[in-house]
Amino acid sequence: MKPFLVTFQLITSLALGWIASSLSVSAQIIPDTTLPVNSLVTPQGNTNLIEGGTQAGSNLFHSFQEFSVPTETTAFFKNAPEIQNIITRVTGSSVSSIDGLLKANGTANLFLLNPNGIIFGPHAQLNIGGSFLSTTATSLKWADGSEFSATNPGGLPLLTVNVPVGLQFGANPGTIINRSQATQVNNDGTQVTVGLQVQPGRTLALIGGNVSLEGGYLTSAGGTIDLSKVGATLIGSDGQPIQGQPTSGGRIEVGAVGANSRVQIKQQANNPSILVLNYEGVDNFQDIQMSKLAVIDASGDGGGDIQVDGKRVSLTEGSQIHSNTLGANPGGSLAVKATDSLEMLGNTLTNGPVEARLAAVGIFIPQKTNLSTTSYAAGAAGNVIIDTKRLLVSNGAEIVAFSFGKGRGGDILIRASDSVQVLGEATLIGYKPELFFPFGFDVPGFDASFWRGIAFVSSISSASVGDGLAGNLRIETRRLSLGEGGIVATNPFFGGDGGTLTVDAIDSVEVLGTSETGIVKSSIFSSSTGNGDAKDVTLNTKRLIVQDGANVQVIAFSNGQAGNIFINASESVEVGGTTSDGQFPSNLSASTFGAGNAGNVRVNTGRLVVSNGGELAVNSTKTGNAGDLEVVANTVRLSDRARMNATTNSGEGGNISINVRDYLLLRNGSQITAKAEGTGNGGNITIDPPFIIALENENSDIIANAFAGKGGNINITATGIYGLVPTRGPLNDSISEINASSETGIQGTVTINNPEVDPSSGLVKLPEELSDASNQVVVSCAAAKGNSFTIAGRGGLPEDPTGIIRGQTIWRDLQDFSLPIKGRNTTVENPQTVMSNMEGDNRLSEGDRIARQRHRTSSIIEATGWVTDEEGKVTLVAPVPNGSTSGNLTKPPNCL
Repeated sequence: MKPFLVTFQLITSLALGWIASSLSVSAQIIPDTTLPVNSLVTPQGNTNLIEGGTQAGSNLFHSFQEFSVPTETTAFFKNAPEIQNIITRVTGSSVSSIDGLLKANGTANLFLLNPNGIIFGPHAQLNIGGSFLSTTATSLKWADGSEFSATNPGGLPLLTVNVPVGLQFGANPGTIINRSQATQVNNDGTQVTVGLQVQPGRTLALIGGNVSLEGGYLTSAGGTIDLSKVGATLIGSDGQPIQGQPTSGGRIEVGAVGANSRVQIKQQANNPSILVLNYEGVDNFQDIQMSKLAVIDASGDGGGDIQVDGKRVSLTEGSQIHSNTLGANPGGSLAVKATDSLEMLGNTLTNGPVEARLAAVGIFIPQKTNLSTTSYAAGAAGNVIIDTKRLLVSNGAEIVAFSFGKGRGGDILIRASDSVQVLGEATLIGYKPELFFPFGFDVPGFDASFWRGIAFVSSISSASVGDGLAGNLRIETRRLSLGEGGIVATNPFFGGDGGTLTVDAIDSVEVLGTSETGIVKSSIFSSSTGNGDAKDVTLNTKRLIVQDGANVQVIAFSNGQAGNIFINASESVEVGGTTSDGQFPSNLSASTFGAGNAGNVRVNTGRLVVSNGGELAVNSTKTGNAGDLEVVANTVRLSDRARMNATTNSGEGGNISINVRDYLLLRNGSQITAKAEGTGNGGNITIDPPFIIALENENSDIIANAFAGKGGNINITATGIYGLVPTRGPLNDSISEINASSETGIQGTVTINNPEVDPSSGLVKLPEELSDASNQVVVSCAAAKGNSFTIAGRGGLPEDPTGIIRGQTIWRDLQDFSLPIKGRNTTVENPQTVMSNMEGDNRLSEGDRIARQRHRTSSIIEATGWVTDEEGKVTLVAPVPNGSTSGNLTKPPNCL
């Protein structure tokens, strides 16, 4: 009997559990009784029909104890057509789990408020005509101060008919997770992933505590891009190519806020259907994470706005945020604000989709982690704006603004109060050279392997691939660091012009090394690969460091003109080292590899150090002209094969100008060269330092020469030139020299503007045996008390006996210090020295005056005392033979 009882109880328990489970599934939406007119839920198959609720004007209020939508079920808010806002709260303690469909009539906005948290499953989707705002706030606020609270449901703003103006969060805001990868089927039978999607011109917002998109999609129904083949095709939400005027993109907002925050809700001035969130009342934020190929997409005829606000915002595993402009209307902005950090890490998932833009040209890599705005038509792309403390772009991630059509690309503005780092590369899957774009130029080092590598490095860039203009790129930070092949660039690929690139880094800019494969060099550059012109690169910082094969460049690869490089580094610029194979030096350069002209390089710094093969250059390898290289610095040091070059092949050579306050030093085979390799003319070199210093046997040269063209001119203004020998004709590798020549053409000239310096005299050598200065001064007697004798230097004496006197004021001493004939203190009379008082002589007798005159003509006895007459006039006198003096004679002490 007992076994039967146990079995019966077990079966009963299982049956009751199954019934309870079934009831809980069918009763996921449970109204509460807090409203004057409560919500009513009626199951109809897989649909829960939601009616009732309390209406106030165009607002309809619903309140539920629980609100969840299981997989393959629908929650249908059956609202009247005049309803503009459906406002829903959850007053219970459970999380809302939504893996089915949320649906409403007409164009009503849907607000879903659950402080406990909201999870959107893989199948969650929306079918509403208005905006959708999902939040874990505790209450919605109105302009009159009334609230619709989920934690204090007693009050109700029945007289409020407007859109709520704010979200009020509690002490522990709940989490929002989006995993939705819902799809829609196009007319051609293909499926497109849309996730949670609102109609064009509407807002989709997730505002909570921590917000996580785990493979989830947030999209606007403005259209998508198909790049499966060369040439972009615009596809609408119905799966058909877009024709005429497609719809504009909507607005997507993701915000993660901290305890007791208040977020404002506003209606966009020119389109009240779009809701805009404002975070001015938020003192602290929480984290936003995007992973597993998550996507936020606000594309449309004019790309929509995207706003992301959090503390730590991270994008990993191929996650993307983008807004594409598909028509003639301008795109909206993509703005990310992260109070602590924005981290973008490359895709490590190798079994997911490939990057469509690169697959079209035969490069197959995992979908890139990126932030981007792009124009595919006539409308301008939106801008990318990032405001954070620290920005990290790593392992093949990117921040980009593109123009693929005629529309202008967007600008990129990055403000990072602490640092910006661009590091590393992603994993390459495959490569098909036959599909690769024929870029139309042939540059050593830029072969297929180069493009295979450059496709997956980490980057921040603006680019033009069609006829449109590329946008500008600006970075404001304390420290910018590029490594492992990281790139910051602006570059037009075909017809359009590039944008300007500006970096304001308070402390430093560091550009270091190459990618792990060694193919891609860490770079800051502006380039032109077609007919479009590259624009200027400007770096303003305290210290600039370019090392181990990295570079800062402006380049013209074809017919376009290259821009200029402006370096303003208040403390120092250091350029040194080469790639690991020694083939490519670290450099600051402006170059042309085609018919376009290279730009100029201008460096203004306290200290310029170029070492270990590093290079400053303005070059032309084909028919374009090289630019000019200008340096203004306190000191310039070139060592260990360092180069400052202005070279050309058949175009005109570039000029080099160096203005140095203290000195220019060349060591160990370093060179300053303006050179023409082919038929071009060599450039000119102008150097203006106080001193140029080299060692004669180290082969450090200053050269302006040519092969068939005219050699350049060298003009030097310096106080001293040491260790450099002027030469003519072929270079001598065993000495350091100054040379301006042409092998078959007209010789250049060397002009040294300093008549006081002979550059061939070498370094000044001091005498090996120094004189004893104490023996060079004749002292008759000791100085009287309180007097002194000072030696104030050598006056105008030259450094060596063969030199000339440099000073204009020369001390002269015409006394004769030879031994006297009679008496210890007698000397030959010096015509310039008169030691007597002429008025005293007038009182002597005629005989005495004649005797004294005879004595003057023969010799003068040095005066050792003085006397005064009755009128107080002073006369200098010498001792009489018996050792006494006449009158009031004062004898110096210790006088011999």
